[in-house]
Order: sequence, then structure tokens, then C-alpha cells
Amino acid sequence: MKITRLLIGFVFVLVIAAMGLPTKVSAQTTTNDFVPNPAGKSAFVKGNYAEAESYFREALRKAEEEHVSPGRMSTALGNLAQALASLGRFQEAEQLLDRAFTVEKTANVDPRVRTILLINLASLYARTDRLSRAESLLDEAVILCRKHFGLESPELASALKIQGIVYARTNRVGRAETRFKEALTIAERQPAFPPEEVATTLTSLAGIYSMQKKWSQAESLILRAVDLFELKFGPDHPGISDAMVNLGEQSILRRDFDRAEAAFRRALSIRRAVFGPDHIAAAVVATRLATVLTALKRNEEAHRLFVASLPVQERVLGAESTEFAASLEEFGKLLRQMEEVAQAETIEARARNIRDTLAFTVSANRLGK
Repeated sequence: MKITRLLIGFVFVLVIAAMGLPTKVSAQTTTNDFVPNPAGKSAFVKGNYAEAESYFREALRKAEEEHVSPGRMSTALGNLAQALASLGRFQEAEQLLDRAFTVEKTANVDPRVRTILLINLASLYARTDRLSRAESLLDEAVILCRKHFGLESPELASALKIQGIVYARTNRVGRAETRFKEALTIAERQPAFPPEEVATTLTSLAGIYSMQKKWSQAESLILRAVDLFELKFGPDHPGISDAMVNLGEQSILRRDFDRAEAAFRRALSIRRAVFGPDHIAAAVVATRLATVLTALKRNEEAHRLFVASLPVQERVLGAESTEFAASLEEFGKLLRQMEEVAQAETIEARARNIRDTLAFTVSANRLGK
């Protein structure tokens, strides 16, 4: 099982979901550089990303009209970028963050602004498979968090958590576990720490335990995360879908396909409600559910899910992405099971071509911007 499978819930916001959830930090501190936007922040934390976008977009419009300070402008840009990244609109989010950094460099801005922007851009890079670039930003962000926010701040916990994701996705599982534990320790020391931050960190650490086949430890963390989300936000928060994705992947590894089905169905239901049925966050979960249904020989439903979700993956992830190739391979297995051999061979050949192309291509992660 590839690491990306077990991290998919909080790497792709996709993916979904990840993606998953974005960094739960807001560039709204107590300095004069920041205009509080409680409505936008509340919508964002609840997982109402479209509503958050509306509030943050209006805040940016006012900031532009009023010619506010560079710090306030960077804050407005960063907040809107967070909402757009959560909706899977990565290119728009990155453009806003690039603009925010340009503004931040024009004046003597509160260094906490840069810290938050670094965390958010690193999160976006991690979720779009530019891991070395994410790592370099996080190295700076962790130092700045410790200096400007403190050793037990939510900002530091968020930076450490994203570092853990990057380490895990680059096969440094031991270092990833250390980072997730550090982030969780910070979160658990303070009763007032945002419960959604505790929950997403628990989900991340659970993914590492699943990779290490520490099944019971992973499951206890997943269920604890779900309880935290449900207690504060109810049963349909996007963070619950991330936890369910990890539980589903763990159940596949344990060959418990009935439990995997239940987990992926709940994750898919939440993501369709939050993002819509044609969003990449829903499509990725749909292909995993289809894989489980293939194992259970529920061929017709599995076929419908593959046919609906594969075009979304191809469009958003790219026709030569490893995730798309893996989904094609699973579709090929279903087609063979349905005795559609000719179609299966065509699909399998396409997946092989993608793998071969990637094997002889420099990873985008290693290219400069």
C-alpha cells in the first residue's frame, strides 16, 4: 500500500482530503495589520468553505478599496487563498498567495504574517505533490513559529503537522511520526486548543500507525478524531471524511472489505455534500469505494463509480499522474472480473504507459518553479 493512499484524506483537499482540510491557522492576530473576520473564520472552521470564500472575498474587496496596509492586504489575500485551496481551486489559491508574498515584501510587515503565509503555501505545495518546495518553506515556518508565536501555539502545531505529511510522503515515516506526536503534544496541553486541530492531528498520526500496521492504535486515534468533530460540528464535517478515508484504507489492508465499504460510503456522502459530486475530493473516494466493491464482487455499482470518477481524476490530477494510473489499474481488475477482457487490456495498457512515462521523467517535485 502506497503512503499516498493512507495520506490521501488530508493531503488532497481534495482528495482530497485531504485532501482533506487546509491548515487551520488564520492570519488574523491582534495587531493593527489585521481586521477580524469572525464570520469568515467561523464558516471556514465548520467546513463551509464556499461561505468562507464569500466572506473573505468581500474582505479583500474592501481592503483593495481602502488601500490598507501591506500587512492587512497580505492577510486578506491569505485568508481567501485558504478558502479556495479547501475547495480544490489550487491555481487561484497559489496566485493569491504569490500576490500576498509580493505585498509582504514591500514593507516592514509583522513577521507573523509571513509565518502564516509560509504555512499555507507549504500546505498547498504538499497537496499538489511539490514536496521538496513544501519542505523548504516549512523549515523556515517552524523557526518563525517558535520565535513569533511560541512553543505551544496552534501555528507551530500546524507547521509540524504539515512537516509530518511531507516526511511521510517521502518515506521518512519515523520522522513523520515524531512530528505528528510533537504537534499532538502541543494540542493536548491546552484545554482551549481548537478541537478541529487536535482531530486532524490524530487522523494524521493514525495514518502513520496504519502504515506501520499498528492497527489498534490507528483505529483508536481515528475514532477519537471522529468523536471530536461530531461533538463540535455534528456528523457531516469534512474532517470526518478524512478520518473515514484512513479507516477505509486500513480496513482494506486488513482485508475487512465490509468495514472499508462503510467507511468509504460515509466519506463519500460527506464530500459530495460539501464539495459536490464532480469534485476531485469526492471522485478519489468514489474510486476507492469502487475498488472495495470490486473485491466484494458488486460489479455494477463499482463500474458506475469508476466511469463517473475517472474523468474527474484525469481532468484535475492530470492524465499522467500516479494516482490516476492506480485508479485505472483498479478499473482494469474490475473489467477482468466482468469478463470484459479487451477493454481491461486497453485500460491496463494506458496505466502501464503512464507508469513508464513517469519512470523516465523528472518528477515535478524536483523541478524549480
